[in-house]
Amino acid sequence: MGFRNGLGEATSLLLCLGLVTGALGQSQKLQSLDHEVPGAVLRSLHLGHTNPNHKVNISVSLPYGNPGAIEAFLDDVNNPQSPNYHNYLSPQDVGQRFGLTSGQVQSVVQYLTGHGFKINLVGKNHLSILAEGTVGQAEAAFSTSIHDFHSFDPSQNGNSDYFSFTSDLKIPTSIAPFVADVTGLENYTRPQMRTLTPTQTRVIYGTAPMYNAGAQGQGRTVAISNWDGYRLSNVPLYYAQYGLPTPAGGVGSNITVIPISGGAGAGSPYGEGDLDIQMVLGAAPLCNFRIYDGGNSDLIGVLTAEANDNLADVISESYGWSLAASTAVAAHNLHLAMNAQGITYMAASGDSGTTVEPYSYPDYDPEVLLVGGTVASTDATGNRTSEVAWGGSGGGWSTNSVAFNILPIWQHGTGVPFGNNHRLIPDVALEAGGAGAYYFYLNGSLTSGYDGTSFASPVFAGSLAVAEQQIITQGGLPADGAGKHRFGRIQDLIYAQNGRSDVWFDITSGGTDGRVVHR
Repeated sequence: MGFRNGLGEATSLLLCLGLVTGALGQSQKLQSLDHEVPGAVLRSLHLGHTNPNHKVNISVSLPYGNPGAIEAFLDDVNNPQSPNYHNYLSPQDVGQRFGLTSGQVQSVVQYLTGHGFKINLVGKNHLSILAEGTVGQAEAAFSTSIHDFHSFDPSQNGNSDYFSFTSDLKIPTSIAPFVADVTGLENYTRPQMRTLTPTQTRVIYGTAPMYNAGAQGQGRTVAISNWDGYRLSNVPLYYAQYGLPTPAGGVGSNITVIPISGGAGAGSPYGEGDLDIQMVLGAAPLCNFRIYDGGNSDLIGVLTAEANDNLADVISESYGWSLAASTAVAAHNLHLAMNAQGITYMAASGDSGTTVEPYSYPDYDPEVLLVGGTVASTDATGNRTSEVAWGGSGGGWSTNSVAFNILPIWQHGTGVPFGNNHRLIPDVALEAGGAGAYYFYLNGSLTSGYDGTSFASPVFAGSLAVAEQQIITQGGLPADGAGKHRFGRIQDLIYAQNGRSDVWFDITSGGTDGRVVHR
């Protein structure tokens, strides 16, 4: 088949493929999933059918059996007046109380294995199934055809050379109610990366007394979600540069890498992975540090692994995603589960001012703490002399129509805009802009000149771990039923403290157009 470029020819390709897949599905009654073919397919050069033996990793997302109940639980578990305050759940509890039944989950598993897929993980929370197979097996299981393409758009937001399914994904009506989304059948989609010394940072944000007294992350587990190449060989250089305390087993002995869908760490390093790693460790050098390393832009796979492990107390992400509505709901469901488990998940708010589209997830998710950017000035001893909102920091709100993008019940108080029923961002903000926000090592060299909320989020994550360590020592964060000391959805606590100058330094100047007050 010799298609070149042009909208008409691409459309003809889709129509032809639709006839083929329609014929394949005649033997059983099928139902389409709510996941559209990437629009880039219509703007790309068709290169032919993808090798049917090519390996694919897929994430099958499952809905909650009772979505309203888990939302009510989170409001209750984060209410200091409730007897259930901070009484978090295990992943298994989430699945048993709010998820599909074991039989419903197993019916999806059996469908996948019946088409030759190997099951790598069935989420304990009954929200995800991670599997691997071949293109040919995927085509048969989802009644579609997968082809290779080259994008013509020089400003395209995804990968230039990619494969993608080319017609609606379909599964039998008998299991369709149990499948919310399927990802991994195209690799056009990719996230957008969101790009002081550690000592100065600690002084500005008040963690220096705790750190100098010995609270340097011990006993806390911090993680990052990663989809970028990185080199752990940069970590010893960073520790040496800033004289950071060394874990008992040596530099790097406190780092655990969890690869998902093949991982991305061995790929080309573009800076995001390295800076995220070093910013966390600069703030909390003795924490237990986990890198959830996702290959093939596998967002759902990474979130699934983090929720399933239930080991990280704090997680940071520095990426923005342009997602199909069904995938956004699947990610939101996993964030609900992690908050129910007491995990504090935060993300950079982005580096494009009030223009948050199209890479607006997780900005519009109320279950994720959004960290914006400031520009701070200090005196010779490192004390803050001024701090204003950084003009590049993502802020405002997304108009995405997904159902959970509404103003949460906890987001109110002095300086918080009202009259707009959207999730507002950011919630907190740290140094992120100016003439280079922080130094870090990239490809063995100390690098500066980079700005971005990508720095602010992991710095906040590491700093929170140190603060938690101090609070636990003072008896202020009692263990839950599983013996874990966690804050969970800390947004509720932050906004409840609105206006307290002894806790928060309110920043009411700077920024792009005055619409956002960074806290």
